[in-house]
Amino acid sequence: MQGCSQKPAARAAGIGSNNGSGGSSSSDGSGNGGTRAASDGKFTSGASSISQKAALAALGMGFRGGEAVSVMVQAFQERRDFLVKRLRALDGVKLSVPQGAFYIFPDFSSYYGSEVEGFGVIDGSDSLCRFLLDKAQVALVPGEAFGDDNCIRISYAASLSTLQAAMDKIEKALALLKPAIPV
Repeated sequence: MQGCSQKPAARAAGIGSNNGSGGSSSSDGSGNGGTRAASDGKFTSGASSISQKAALAALGMGFRGGEAVSVMVQAFQERRDFLVKRLRALDGVKLSVPQGAFYIFPDFSSYYGSEVEGFGVIDGSDSLCRFLLDKAQVALVPGEAFGDDNCIRISYAASLSTLQAAMDKIEKALALLKPAIPV
């Protein structure tokens, strides 16, 4: 193996051999101080030690992740089910039940075309989210950012009480609108 005959400290300092040119030595024989690894493009990388330790701890929790994960899964299912029920009760809102995420992606496009005094026309997910932020003080993400302007993205990573308050505010704000498209 070329370039590995010197001790590591000597190699790093460029000490220990002379290439005959009077210049500095190098492990790749070029005399320019480069290394074999750099000239051959052979670099290695791997998962950081903290990631490895976290993975080991997670594996030690068993198949389902233990009691802590079980409690979290139950809480997220409860929040999801709450939002599904409340959103399905709104006129003109369509949605599918998410199976593995912590957000829901309901279709609010039936409200597009509604005009609100002092705000203007709701013409897409961006304007609906701005309207709900303005009137309900609830921050939502326009679906346009995720490839579907008919939808908005609602996270249920917040507590159930926070979601209940948010849905109450959303319902009051939407009462100012009428679905522009009959459902």
